[in-house]
Amino acid sequence: AAAAGFAGIGIWAKDVQECPGGAAAAHRLIRERGLAVPEFLVLREFQGVTPERRVQAFAEAEALFGLMRGIGSDTLLACGTTAAGTDQDLDAAARDLRDLGDLAARHGMRIAYEFLAWAAWIKDIATAWEVVRRADRENVGLILDTFHIFMAGSRLEDLEPIPPHRIFVVHLVDAPALALDVLQISRHHRVFPGEGVLPIPDLVRRLQAKGYAGFYSLEIFNDEYWKRERGALAKAGMISLRKLFDGVRGFQ
Repeated sequence: AAAAGFAGIGIWAKDVQECPGGAAAAHRLIRERGLAVPEFLVLREFQGVTPERRVQAFAEAEALFGLMRGIGSDTLLACGTTAAGTDQDLDAAARDLRDLGDLAARHGMRIAYEFLAWAAWIKDIATAWEVVRRADRENVGLILDTFHIFMAGSRLEDLEPIPPHRIFVVHLVDAPALALDVLQISRHHRVFPGEGVLPIPDLVRRLQAKGYAGFYSLEIFNDEYWKRERGALAKAGMISLRKLFDGVRGFQ
């Protein structure tokens, strides 16, 4: 990633857990290459769950904060609920997120909340922002992922009320036109920006106009990509980003 020109790298918990030498060795590798870690992945199923699962999820978060501290990351990606629920209670969803934010704050961490395209109801910009807004914690913000935005039909106009500093990371993901379930496309067929059919430049222009100055990240799950040499793959990803931003008027 560093050799390809990336300024940071997203780290999954298993990346640290499986690194020879553990968190200390991982941190050394990251630091030696001058990389930031703007996102740490991932906490799931903490929202709208049973009391037992909630206790388990918050314990998982505590463990993840420990791993994050070891590698110098302060932002945990937490996925919103995908469950249908009985009443689609925004206040209840916000309370769970607020409590997670309070736990994160005690560790000096932030929560980046991501909505998912296959969720039952928290699956668009407007609903996810309303949950974050009601949670009302400055260390809780959004992750915007172009796959989830466009595959679930979010309106880009719904970005307008979101302060740019409450957007913590932006995932730039393209997708081909395939007659498959959205979950299957997400897990196996994501592609670099410009290699699919999603209108990613439209989103980037709006974010630039808003004054967003945070990290843009490639979050690509693609079975064919995994077969390619890693260094070449990283360079291909950077080429796709440069083409994207070169084509976005006014990008700084």
